[in-house]
Amino acid sequence: MKNENTNTLLFVKMLDNDRKEELRKIEEEQDYNMRKAYLKAKRRQRLREERQRKVRMIVKNVVYGGFGLLFTSVMLIAGIIFTLCI
Repeated sequence: MKNENTNTLLFVKMLDNDRKEELRKIEEEQDYNMRKAYLKAKRRQRLREERQRKVRMIVKNVVYGGFGLLFTSVMLIAGIIFTLCI
């Protein structure tokens, strides 16, 4: 009878260890997936910020270029009018 109880206890311990191992593996997999999702989100955010920075630079260059073109054309017209008046 005692031998049977010992075998039962060993079997229960073995099942418990297997269950603990499975839970540990599941937790590790969840941690890995969370880290992976976090890094993916950070990468997306960085790419989005880089894209926004590039768009802002392009818009700024277009606006400054437009003002430069406008200033140049106004000066050209003023020069032509000044030349014609003399």
